[in-house]
Amino acid sequence: MLWRSVAFLDRRMRSRVLEMLQNWRDLAAAALANEDLDDATRRTLKHFGNDVGAAIQRVHREGREAMAWGGNEFISYPLNARIAIEALAVGIDEHRAGRLDNDDLYRLLDVLRIDPDTVPTDTDVPEDTRERVRAAARSGQALEIPRLRNQADR
Repeated sequence: MLWRSVAFLDRRMRSRVLEMLQNWRDLAAAALANEDLDDATRRTLKHFGNDVGAAIQRVHREGREAMAWGGNEFISYPLNARIAIEALAVGIDEHRAGRLDNDDLYRLLDVLRIDPDTVPTDTDVPEDTRERVRAAARSGQALEIPRLRNQADR
């Protein structure tokens, strides 16, 4: 979980952590060049260097996950939710930049199977939900996102 948290940090903080890890890896490699090391120390340094290298790879791998660019706030969201949020956020951003039109956005909703007009269900989007979304969009105020209660609180 630690390296995943690092991957979801903002770019500057993530870069500082990666720089520190790379320095540790370089120090271990430089120490291994010493021919006077006993076997136990050499083995420890090799393991340390390998572990640090694996940590660096993991940060890079996890940093490519959906919404990693959005920060640590999204780390606890399930992957399928992060994928949908990312598709909507990027789709809207692409629309704002003129690379997608309205019909493209509507298709995106359909592809994600979250278009209220095409989802095969007999339940409508509640009007109070629509009102909250419209109010947030018009005012620029954040939507209140209810947090799931901890299992211990149930």
